[in-house]
Amino acid sequence: MPRRSSTRWPRRRSPTAPRPRTLSGHIAAGTLVPPGNVTITLNHVAVSAPIDSNGDFQAQFNTAALGVSGSPYPITYAYQGDTGFDAAQTVTTYLTVKTALLTIAVGDYSRYAGQPNPVFTASYSGFVSGQGPGALNGSLTISTPANPSSPAGVYPIVPGGLSSPNYAITYENGSLVVTPAPVTVHAVGWQNRSLGRKKSVQVLAITFSGPLNQATALNVNAYRLAAPTTNKKHVTVYSSVIKLGSPLYNPLTNTVTLEPMKSVPKKLLQLTINGSLISGGNYVGMIHG
Repeated sequence: MPRRSSTRWPRRRSPTAPRPRTLSGHIAAGTLVPPGNVTITLNHVAVSAPIDSNGDFQAQFNTAALGVSGSPYPITYAYQGDTGFDAAQTVTTYLTVKTALLTIAVGDYSRYAGQPNPVFTASYSGFVSGQGPGALNGSLTISTPANPSSPAGVYPIVPGGLSSPNYAITYENGSLVVTPAPVTVHAVGWQNRSLGRKKSVQVLAITFSGPLNQATALNVNAYRLAAPTTNKKHVTVYSSVIKLGSPLYNPLTNTVTLEPMKSVPKKLLQLTINGSLISGGNYVGMIHG
């Protein structure tokens, strides 16, 4: 006499993202295990799952192509019967595909003021099923308000422009640190400063490669001009200091001018500039008087 089969099916599945899934269940007719196969159908794809000696069965499905937009997807379990066993009632459950979490992050960068921005790149974390950026819609954009003329400071680097029904995208901003460009001595020479009524005075002019801190630039102790002398060992040293007047700073040309307070000897003079004004430590150079 045919025996009626009973089945115990898996619960509703809710994966967080598409990936290979194993669907399984159990079938029995009282204490007996029916022979044959259970047909499992997921999204119109049917797989025949053999029933083992314990009444268990399983089949694997490639769910990589199942997106959020078509979810939930029906799963049916059907047993058509076999010798001595009736068909079991077909049962339907559902596979729900949820959005996966995807993070798109930009790192931190730095540059000097006056330079162009570096090339920004982004990293991705959270792709599933072997997918990559090609699975997303749109084009990645990475922007910052900083440009070559921006002053020193910290500026955000903002990614955006991508979307997908299968991913919940979180963007993480980066930072662009713009630091003042290294300041060096660009040129040193003598200039004539007009005093009016056809009078002028010779001043020492020091032009820098970039802007200076005005308070530091106007500190006369940051500059030292010295003439050569010979010590007891007949070694030339620059110990005869030529006193300089208060500096004048022109921020438009990044130039400091200083007036010697006494006549300048027609010799090769040594100019020292304190490292507080420039990058890389003290400047020591020579200039003809």
